[in-house]
Amino acid sequence: MEDHFDVDPELVKALTDTENSKLLAELDYEKTDVTFFYVRQGSPLGLGDAIGCAKDFVGDEPFIVALGDTIIRSVDHPDLVARLVASHVRHGSDCTLAVCEVDEDEVSRYGIVKPKGNPGDEFEIDGLVEKPPKEEAPSRYAIAARYVFSPTIFEAIQRTVPEVGGEVEITDAIGVLLKMGGKVRCIKLTPGERRYDIGNHESYFKAFVDFALDDEKYGYIIRQYLMRRLKGM
Repeated sequence: MEDHFDVDPELVKALTDTENSKLLAELDYEKTDVTFFYVRQGSPLGLGDAIGCAKDFVGDEPFIVALGDTIIRSVDHPDLVARLVASHVRHGSDCTLAVCEVDEDEVSRYGIVKPKGNPGDEFEIDGLVEKPPKEEAPSRYAIAARYVFSPTIFEAIQRTVPEVGGEVEITDAIGVLLKMGGKVRCIKLTPGERRYDIGNHESYFKAFVDFALDDEKYGYIIRQYLMRRLKGM
């Protein structure tokens, strides 16, 4: 990861010399006013522990957590993260979560929130539970891998009792944050947004197919290929 986002003058020169403007465009992140920092988690002790590793870097500022095993595809503007940040600032929240409604049979795969009252597009919660059986789920709203936190989450992480195996889960830490009196709000994905949980093969394949079909250059080719394959089955 560090090597990928590092500046590679030799590669840039080679692409410039060969006038490969398309590949050069893919390196545009090198021209942006963004600095990348990396913090290594010493041992795989859960997402809460991983977030806690960023404490010294974050300082007293609110920050975004975006999990790499999930893609949120959005056709809406502003996008999901922008809406999370705006809500977080507007309400003075300690934590703002993206959530999406899942089928009853899927609640046991996700962290599920407990809304206060009847949930609208945005709502406050007073509890959450990690991967509950469907008969015990407080709702069908699953955490959708995008978070905005205030630094108060670090104290909550420190207070969180590790699970068997020593892992500190962020869902448990958010529960501790609620007990500390923290405000936790949720924003629902819109009908124009879709979550791809690419941490499992089925969803990864579906995401690949969907994005390939919508590709301006290759979409038609992939569509014709799939039609031929399906016709031959």
